[in-house]
Amino acid sequence: MESAEDYLSRLESYIGSWLVEKSLSVLTNVVELHEGFCRREDLPEDFAESFRSSLYPILYNSTKILSFATDKGWSAKDPDLIWEKGRDGLEEVLAKYRRLAWDNTATGKRRILTQRFAGDLKELRQLLDGKRYLSRTLIHELLMKQRRNGIQDPILDEISRLIESVTLGELSWDDFVHSASMLVDELIVAYDEKEA
Repeated sequence: MESAEDYLSRLESYIGSWLVEKSLSVLTNVVELHEGFCRREDLPEDFAESFRSSLYPILYNSTKILSFATDKGWSAKDPDLIWEKGRDGLEEVLAKYRRLAWDNTATGKRRILTQRFAGDLKELRQLLDGKRYLSRTLIHELLMKQRRNGIQDPILDEISRLIESVTLGELSWDDFVHSASMLVDELIVAYDEKEA
């Protein structure tokens, strides 16, 4: 027969799991409502404010319950983060409460892509000092990789235009290297500052 202490421990575990499940469900549904209605431009201001005043307490209380059930520190900023950033904010709160790995959040994924991009920029800078034909192909591939990763930057577009001009014989390799080097250095400084 199960002791009272074991029973209470098991019951506590079930209640904690149930609270996490239900609070996550409520938070997810509120975020969907928020993104579906509150961010619409065609809503009257008084309706949007009324909607916020109805939804915000749900976020407030649900994050408190989730914090309690996960034994993580609650902050008044948690519901604000979800309200301001929607799904991304919810992911950040879930990562804080260890319900989601940080690398799997949209913010975490963007940070990882930015770090990889910074490494790719340094590789691109090295390719500019390499042999023309091998470097040209690798530069094309590196620029395509950035597009596949969803990184859009007007400087990258300019480098793509310049390398295409080299391919078409409209620009010399040396002129390309000179122009592209300055552009890449500018990008490296910009992304280093973003990371700081």
